[in-house]
Amino acid sequence: MTVAAGAQPAASFAVGGVLRAFDGKPLVSATIKLHAVVDGRERPASVGDVRLRPDGGYWFVNVLPGQYMLRARGETERDGAALFASLAVVVQERDVQGADLTLVPGGSVEGRVTVETRPGLPAVALATARVRAPMIHEAPPGDAVTSAIDPAGSFTLRDLAPGIHQLVIDGLPFPWLLSEGAHRGRALLGLAIEAASGERLADVQLTVAEGASDLIGTVRALADGSTAEPLVVAFPADRGLRLFPIRYVRAVRPDRSGGYRAAGLPPGEYLVTVISGVNESDAMDVALLGRLETDAGRVVLPPATVTVHDLTKSRARK
Repeated sequence: MTVAAGAQPAASFAVGGVLRAFDGKPLVSATIKLHAVVDGRERPASVGDVRLRPDGGYWFVNVLPGQYMLRARGETERDGAALFASLAVVVQERDVQGADLTLVPGGSVEGRVTVETRPGLPAVALATARVRAPMIHEAPPGDAVTSAIDPAGSFTLRDLAPGIHQLVIDGLPFPWLLSEGAHRGRALLGLAIEAASGERLADVQLTVAEGASDLIGTVRALADGSTAEPLVVAFPADRGLRLFPIRYVRAVRPDRSGGYRAAGLPPGEYLVTVISGVNESDAMDVALLGRLETDAGRVVLPPATVTVHDLTKSRARK
């Protein structure tokens, strides 16, 4: 980074503490990350340089002032159950010391997937599909919990970090999608579910139905090279649905010819625009989506349909 003459480089600080298991057992492995929190949302990339000692002591250096979330994961046995911890910290004018974290067991989700079909329509095969439960707003280390679906439709997700997760089924062919979910008869808003430490959530019902929508088109701005690193963003016109970006928001890079495909969206009304200077993760930010409303085009996606929507450089922005 180049510092202009006479300018003072931004001061940086340290954040430190100790990781401990809830039962007092020594940790055999552990990771800890520090995520910046901007506009109430965690950034996925860890910041600062961390030093982690065998006794669980840790120390982040080169941390700029701001709001952060510490997220840790560890084990007390080789190949044992994962333990998790999180802590919000604010870095202002001095080092942050004593930011200790107690790692606790994760939660689990068990349930069954059913396929809603109609006469004359062959049922979709679930043998290659997998249930996944990423966290909605946070970005914990190692969040890659998935489960196969057995022939009876059952699935089990273990070692989920405490917090709110979005239920997803990967590997469904067009036009199938995860249409709805329920826990003990109560609908899951946005297909979100909260996993608490040590809690086993059973009787989760997920329904797969025909109805996914794909949005395709061409970004004409690429023809004259006027848009650097363009990103097509499709997001729901209903602002409430933007709280569940994993399900309702797509951010995709066009290919070299300008073609793009935003796949697997639930049917409904969407806003679509092309921007530059933003990565795919940041495009999920609710505040950013609100700022994109003015320049976005509207498109209605019917169920089980591929809709064409071209974009021009007049809608390209940073």
